[in-house]
Amino acid sequence: MPARTVLAMATAWGADAVGVNAGLLAPGRRADVVGVRLDLDTPLTPENVAEQLVLFRSGTDVALTVVDGRVLFRDGGLLTVDVEGARREAHAQARRLWTKEIR
Repeated sequence: MPARTVLAMATAWGADAVGVNAGLLAPGRRADVVGVRLDLDTPLTPENVAEQLVLFRSGTDVALTVVDGRVLFRDGGLLTVDVEGARREAHAQARRLWTKEIR
C-alpha cells in the first residue's frame, strides 16, 4: 500500500470515518499536530515525505504533540501528566488487584 494512502488513512480518512472534524490542517478543523524529528539519513523532499514518516519514523521520533491548541508532549516529556504520580497509582492498584482473593 502506498505510504501516502497509509498516512491519509491514519489522519483525514480516519477522522472522517468516525465523524471527527480533524485529521487535516484546514480552516474550521481542529489543529492537532505532531512534530516529528527529521534527522534523517536520507534527504527529505516533498516527494518522499510520506514515505519518511510512514516507513522510517516511529513513536520515539515524536518531539512535540499539540492537541486542540494545547502542548501535551515536548522533547520526551509529558507536560500534562504527573508521570511518577501515575506510576505510583498504577502500582498501588496493581498490588490491590494482585492481593484480592479470587472467588
